[in-house]
Amino acid sequence: MRIAVLIFTLLILQVNISNCAHIVGTDMSYECLGEGSNYNTRIYRITFIQYAECSSQGFDEQISLSLWNMDDHTEVIFLRDTIVEIANPNYPCLEFPLDICINKATFSIELELAVSDSSYFLVKQFCCRIGGITNITSVGSSIGTTQYVEINSAAQYFCNNSPSFQAIPPTGLCVLENISVLQNAIDVDGDQLIYEFCSPLDDFPGEFFSYPPPHLPVQFVLPTYSEITPLGNGVLNIDVNSGFLSGEPMLTGKFAVGICVKEYRNGQLLSTIRRDIILNIITCPSPVASIDADSVLENGIFLNHTCEQEIELINTSAPINLIDDFVWIFNIEGMLDTFFEWDPSIFFPEPDIYSGHLILNPDSTCPDTANILINVVANNIPSFIVEYDTCVSGPVQFLNDSYSANTITDWEWSFGDSTTSINENPLKYYDVSGLFNVSLKVTDNFNCVDSVEKIIEWKPAPETIIISPDVFEGCKPLSVFFDNLSWPIDSTYSVHWNFGDGLGSSNILRPYYTYREEGSYSVFVSVTSPLGCYVDTTFNNLLTVHPLPVAQFNYTPEVLSNIEPEIHLIDNSQGAIYSQWAFDEMDIILNEELTYTFTDTGHYTIRLIVSDINNCKDTITQVVDVTPMNKYFLPNAFTPNNDGVNDIFKGKGVLINVSSFKMTIWNRSGQNVFETINPNQGWNGRFQNIGKPSQTGVFIVTVSYEDSRGNVYNINTPFLLIR
Repeated sequence: MRIAVLIFTLLILQVNISNCAHIVGTDMSYECLGEGSNYNTRIYRITFIQYAECSSQGFDEQISLSLWNMDDHTEVIFLRDTIVEIANPNYPCLEFPLDICINKATFSIELELAVSDSSYFLVKQFCCRIGGITNITSVGSSIGTTQYVEINSAAQYFCNNSPSFQAIPPTGLCVLENISVLQNAIDVDGDQLIYEFCSPLDDFPGEFFSYPPPHLPVQFVLPTYSEITPLGNGVLNIDVNSGFLSGEPMLTGKFAVGICVKEYRNGQLLSTIRRDIILNIITCPSPVASIDADSVLENGIFLNHTCEQEIELINTSAPINLIDDFVWIFNIEGMLDTFFEWDPSIFFPEPDIYSGHLILNPDSTCPDTANILINVVANNIPSFIVEYDTCVSGPVQFLNDSYSANTITDWEWSFGDSTTSINENPLKYYDVSGLFNVSLKVTDNFNCVDSVEKIIEWKPAPETIIISPDVFEGCKPLSVFFDNLSWPIDSTYSVHWNFGDGLGSSNILRPYYTYREEGSYSVFVSVTSPLGCYVDTTFNNLLTVHPLPVAQFNYTPEVLSNIEPEIHLIDNSQGAIYSQWAFDEMDIILNEELTYTFTDTGHYTIRLIVSDINNCKDTITQVVDVTPMNKYFLPNAFTPNNDGVNDIFKGKGVLINVSSFKMTIWNRSGQNVFETINPNQGWNGRFQNIGKPSQTGVFIVTVSYEDSRGNVYNINTPFLLIR
């Protein structure tokens, strides 16, 4: 069986055990994209989805799956499309643990497969599952996992699309809480979907590549758990029509669960997809009072240092949905002030240490309190000095001149050109000239931050003028872009260009200029800095402009037709060494003369492109008309005596692209004895070619037709029938 794979690699990839150990679920599905490029083939997009803990080493850029068809086996490389983090569920009255994090990686490939009487299997096996699974047991050192999808013969015939899971698996479920989790799939073909629990599949221990079905199921811890009771008897149920999981988990732990979706059309099973997931049953904690603080002391007090008299306190208490009420209480100058905003802004009148509390759910059965200290410290006064020569391109010295009653521990400089420094007194070299907004941010031992900004102007004259034209020679007219690479320089500098042809100059920093005549040209450039420093340079014989060749040709004969379709072209170009003829979109490369035969009538564009020794080009175009000519002749007699000679009366000659053809024959009595619209059909002497034979005599024939350009031709002439 020949399997056409659009993207494939014959590789057997060793399993990355460190990554596989964090796998918590897999899905696989397929889409039929339509007919393939080869006979009796289909194009499929296969999608493989892998769920893993965020703490894993990450997903591979590509994975290898096995494609099986009977005994044929191909390793197929799936490229990774996306990685997204699955959002944790929001359970009312409980806090979902923040340390649970699951990523979803999607891999896909497009395959062109021949329609087969047997199934195709796409199989992926991993060496081991995540550790600590409660409801299954390992035979050896670990429990493997297998995921596959089957494209059976019926699905191939109908170009079927398998279902694909729409709902994502939950990252966790709370113990002793009723759950209702949708694990539904969608089917774009509208087929009937049936949901059921099925066993997750093990791999083949000790092997590093995939095998075709049948695959081994995992071994559940009996009698408590099985494939249809993965959380214990009666704990977890699935709705066969909707895919809803419902129940109340009784124990914490990690549980392997298999969900199969069967697709039926008119009672026929077309496909089955499976989801192999780990349900993480966890304890969801109660609310805890806390704030965003600089530190938490050993006695649990939250401590914040601030240089501002007004501070916004950030309430980090969680979970929010369990907090019905709260209040802030602070002792400020001997008075107890209360605040009821979630993140209150509180004004403290002077540097001091203030105490307070955040109380959650006061006067309830589940309160919690955060004790708080606010240390309001004195402000820092940042300042700095700048030393540099504004007319010479040299370094700039920055000197810290800040004052603080505390201890300044960090200096952060931003020099206005995307560069920074953490030195107290840095020396800076600028790469470009300009106005730079320089800032200094200082941080003291209480992590209080203050900053100051100054604008400095650094615009010295360039030491050397450097220019770079995009071309140094070419054909006229020659357009040149002059890049000014002088340093430092910007649009505030005065720049003057003289292009050396006596016609053009410019004051643009980086100009374009077009040379109209051939010759050798020198270019003069001068630069004046904003402070009046002046430099100039002349670049002698910098550019060379070459003349153009002249394209010319004539042809014979002057009149072309389908009767005489051959044209003879004569190249009369001047100064050219190379010619290229073009007939509409077809190029023929020849020199000087060319004979060409047109295969059809119509208007044709003939283009001659010529080049000289400098590869300068010129083009001339002419349109020729190959006219349709028809030659049609009628005989003046015929002898329909079945001797094989002159038995049929019809026209001869050349008819091309004619329409509305009609030939009619009348006898002397004016009776229509024959009529046809087919120029290749003639009269055999019988009435309408099937009736009684006509006798010897004179008959009248009329012929009319229209050629491809709308010209109408009419013929009316007598002829003789001889018996």
